[in-house]
Amino acid sequence: MVNFHGRWRITVTEKEAGYDQRVVIAYADVGAGTRVGVPGHSFVVDGDDWELRIEHDDGSGWSDSLLQPGPVVESGAELTQVIRSEDLPESPPYDWNDLVVRAEKVGPMLEIDYRPFAANPATLEMHPDGVFVGLNGTQYMGLKVTNRWGRRLHSDTYLTISTLGRATLAAQGIQVLDAWSVGELESVGQTLAADGIAIGSLDVDESRLCFFKVDAAGARKGTPPVEVQTLRLGGVPDAGHPNRFDRHKIFVAEVGYDFSTNEAVAAAPEGVARLKLHQIIVDVRGMRRACDEIATGIRGNDQRRERLRRILERLQGGRCDAETMRAIMALFCECLESGGGCGGGPPGGGDVPGFPPGFVGCAERFFWLPAEFEYTVDVGGFDGTTGPLPFEDPWWKIFLLIIAVIAAIIAAVADQTGLGKSQEPLRIGTVGAHSINNVDAALIDLDNSRGFRQSVADAISGEPHQNPEIALNAVIDIDPQVAPAFVGMRVVKSGARTGLTHGIVTSINAAIDQCRGTWNATTATCTPDPSRPNLLLTNQISIAQDPAFGEPTTDSGDSGSLWLSDEPATRHQVVALTHSGDATSSSANPIQDVLNRLNVRLGP
Repeated sequence: MVNFHGRWRITVTEKEAGYDQRVVIAYADVGAGTRVGVPGHSFVVDGDDWELRIEHDDGSGWSDSLLQPGPVVESGAELTQVIRSEDLPESPPYDWNDLVVRAEKVGPMLEIDYRPFAANPATLEMHPDGVFVGLNGTQYMGLKVTNRWGRRLHSDTYLTISTLGRATLAAQGIQVLDAWSVGELESVGQTLAADGIAIGSLDVDESRLCFFKVDAAGARKGTPPVEVQTLRLGGVPDAGHPNRFDRHKIFVAEVGYDFSTNEAVAAAPEGVARLKLHQIIVDVRGMRRACDEIATGIRGNDQRRERLRRILERLQGGRCDAETMRAIMALFCECLESGGGCGGGPPGGGDVPGFPPGFVGCAERFFWLPAEFEYTVDVGGFDGTTGPLPFEDPWWKIFLLIIAVIAAIIAAVADQTGLGKSQEPLRIGTVGAHSINNVDAALIDLDNSRGFRQSVADAISGEPHQNPEIALNAVIDIDPQVAPAFVGMRVVKSGARTGLTHGIVTSINAAIDQCRGTWNATTATCTPDPSRPNLLLTNQISIAQDPAFGEPTTDSGDSGSLWLSDEPATRHQVVALTHSGDATSSSANPIQDVLNRLNVRLGP
């Protein structure tokens, strides 16, 4: 037997034997069982510690073959090992080619363990549930990463947010800041390397907490994915290799004030929280002292009076955004400073990045707590009852309480139930060329409101189908070439409804009567809609379930997903475009027909 650790793709590459052969996987979390010993058969196995055996059947039953494992070979981000077998142990010399398999390490070299979180730059405390909020301005993004590569990382390894990751965050209004002061780096105990964070010689399964600095002042609500990339200071030959990337979503919320209802509002993709304060407990002496000092700072200063007038006009006009709140705090602290000072910044000296000078001292100038309040939460149509929430950080006042509501209710519901996967902005472009003439497809002209990558999602943790092509929560880069379909061809698709599923081509010239009316799944009949006649499509590709996986092929919502080749010679090249089907069979346009009809081509 050969022992493995972590995620590996096993591919049968050669068979020179008269006996039946098979591969046996034991003690794995994913992929355990027996696999046919047929060249080209490929599958992913994952687990902490698992073993691989090769067996043969000489007519008397299955027996273990002798194994000759080769060395683990490193090439950039790839780790590979060839394992050869001999099914006649009593007849040396051995040729070691009865069945040959290749093991290839898959999945990210550095894996993000859980959702990246927002942290206070001054204290390194995580914001409630790690939610990013535009009002907080500059903040740290914390990521815990673990070495899943299969061997110790090189000493010059570093982690950065990829070009796509930066573009995706920028489209959401979040900018990655690469400039750090010496004091900031010392506070988080990390070293810069190129445009990222030095990781160094991290052992297998060893973890490290990294911080990236971001400016979220213009952040818009959403759940954008953050993509990180593992590189080396000495350079790498394969910077775009899938093993170098991992991604995970973050939560971004918007906070404002609704003057029509006198409610503070926090909006996230998963819902909206509204809070109305009825009564607060205030340190009256401290408040009066602060007000006197503010008045002293404004009195006789025409410039500050004009700034205050403009701020009040913004508030009266209903504008209570991040820019307005920062302007209020800046003037507040400036006035306190001129009227006697406010202590200037956090303990130990220095100011909080992204906030006005002396912000912490100003914000803690007097003490207050909410005594009576009410809130409502809309979590996408699901109602629930909650008790009081703890509130232990009064200096951020009502906004932190709002975000605590999101953290305790909305974010928790979204993570556990999968609600709120859609995000703003919903508009991503406009419909361009389209067709229903034997090709059911359309083009979208993207408006650059979000990042773009020529890839599809692999199997995702928590979804019902857990047979990844590369690794759970990874992405599959599309090979932009046409793979002609043939009967018996193995294919794979990533659908919005069913996720990653596998299939086998059963026809390349099927005639499909696509129901455009009302479909009755019980009787398998279609009630036509005169305003939307059925489509009769010819020379279509039919795809059935792959019995090796037992997954559905298609469900409502999967239309538009690409079927990719799962054959070794054309792996992840484009085969077809899904337009209809059910759990047992999927119908798709041959991709070359789509390209011809819409007058486009595949390209990098």
